[in-house]
Amino acid sequence: MQERRSLLCGLCTLAVFALLAAPAAAEVVTAGIDVWTTPDDGNTYVDFSDGTPIPAGYFCPTSQPFSQRIPLKGSPIVTSPQGVLGSTDTIVERTGNVDLGNGQGSTQIQVRAISLVNRSPISVPGCTDTFSAKVTLNGTAPTGNMIIRRTTASGGTFDASFSVPGRVIFTNNTTGATFRTPVTETVNLQTSGAPWAETVGTGGIDHPSQLSIDTDGNGSPDAGVPGTTPGFHPGWWDPCTATPCPAPKKVDHNGPHPTWPLPPPPPPPPCPRDIFDAVVRYEAEQATVDNQTDAATDSGDTTTPVEDEIGETEAVVRSSTVYAGENLTVVQADSTVVHCIAATKTSTHFVAVE
Repeated sequence: MQERRSLLCGLCTLAVFALLAAPAAAEVVTAGIDVWTTPDDGNTYVDFSDGTPIPAGYFCPTSQPFSQRIPLKGSPIVTSPQGVLGSTDTIVERTGNVDLGNGQGSTQIQVRAISLVNRSPISVPGCTDTFSAKVTLNGTAPTGNMIIRRTTASGGTFDASFSVPGRVIFTNNTTGATFRTPVTETVNLQTSGAPWAETVGTGGIDHPSQLSIDTDGNGSPDAGVPGTTPGFHPGWWDPCTATPCPAPKKVDHNGPHPTWPLPPPPPPPPCPRDIFDAVVRYEAEQATVDNQTDAATDSGDTTTPVEDEIGETEAVVRSSTVYAGENLTVVQADSTVVHCIAATKTSTHFVAVE
């Protein structure tokens, strides 16, 4: 069973969209995206200090168990056209129109992208290099729900609840190597009675046109989404009469929660027939060597017998190790095949390729 680990994303702020003129009160809030930004205030962090640290040897061969808290900040999501969503680090899509003719309505929502990074370089006990962390979306997020209420002619409140599958990827700052196996996490976002308004203040973002966004954090836009919705600005107070308007309301939420240890890697495939036959011949020859040793011991002859030549089998036992929780013999084979497992009648061998 995987253990859950606290990863607290403290307070997020819904980013805003600027309009040149306030639209008339709309009966229907059309489908679109809402963009969020995460304050760089230290209240968003990944926490490995709850008693189940990242195991030793994960960051470098001599790294000690990692049990630190990593403060995070938002990193702008890459878009095409470039930069049209400003500092947005989280994008939530409302997938349907909401009719407010009766005062409220609901729609499904789905997180389409998240982008959080560490605030400062990460030092790991036992490693000379420093590391960076990035939180991105891990696959497709499940859908959640949003209820929108109109309480005035120019705004109202909303409730939202949804989950985000995320991952934490570490990068070596010296070598640039990115760890292939990330720490996974689930983000649960919930808010109740948060404000929305039809007007926004100075510094907002308005991009009602379709665009492409980077959903997997690799730096390249890979998915199309609709633009923002004119007249619906989550997080802004209604009415906005001050100049400039009050800052967007911070939206409290719980999560994310990464999991550790990671799922075990899939087992290697069975060995090709030539490698399997080589392992079988090696076992037979090794058994002959063992029998000769036993016979020499029984007869009082302490001369060490000469090991048989492996010859055409091209397989040599290097060492013993633990792989996938089992004690397996490592056999190095002069071949171009990938790592594989050869299960014979007498034992199981993990065959690695140089």
